[in-house]
Amino acid sequence: MPRTKFITEEEKALPGHKPMKDKLTLLLCGNASGDFKINPLLVYHSENKRVLKKIAIKSKLPIMWRANSKTWVIRQCFIELIHDVFASV
Repeated sequence: MPRTKFITEEEKALPGHKPMKDKLTLLLCGNASGDFKINPLLVYHSENKRVLKKIAIKSKLPIMWRANSKTWVIRQCFIELIHDVFASV
């Protein structure tokens, strides 16, 4: 995990600039041969991102969206992922 934020010098020099504090976790899964890939799991701190509230695009995205206040992939998120993917196969 990076300990610093990646901000360019130009962005730092802007007056009134504050770095965004949004965090997310993206879990990518597949097998070694690459013939079985599942949709990515995105863990964000809220169930509905502010930008996506007015647009019903979240259901159209090819990702599994979960919410966690610390944006961690906790046991419950991982178990839901396993059940969603492998129980339907």
